[in-house]
Amino acid sequence: MSRRRGESGYSLVALLAAIAVMMILLAAAMPSWRYVMRNDAEEELLSRGGQIADAIARYQRRQYRFRGRHRHYLAIPFEGRYIWGATAGMLYNLCRLLRR
Repeated sequence: MSRRRGESGYSLVALLAAIAVMMILLAAAMPSWRYVMRNDAEEELLSRGGQIADAIARYQRRQYRFRGRHRHYLAIPFEGRYIWGATAGMLYNLCRLLRR
C-alpha cells in the first residue's frame, strides 16, 4: 500500500473530527435528555401520590383486643395490601395537612 506525500495523517484527522462532531451532538442532546428523564420522574411521583391519596381517602380505623384492652390503628388499602400502624398515621396526617 503506497501513500502519497501529505496523506499520511488524513485518517487520524478524519477520525478525530468525527469524534469531535459526535461529542458536540451529544452535548447538545444532554439537556433535553435530562429534561425528559425529570418529567418522567415527576409524572411517576404524581401518579403514585394520586394513588396514595385515593387509598388514604378509603382509610379504615380498625381495632383488635390485646391483653384485655381494645387497641385502635389505621389501615390504608394500597395495591392489594395494607399500610397500617404508624406509617398509615403519618400518611393520613400528611394528606390532611396538604388538603388545607
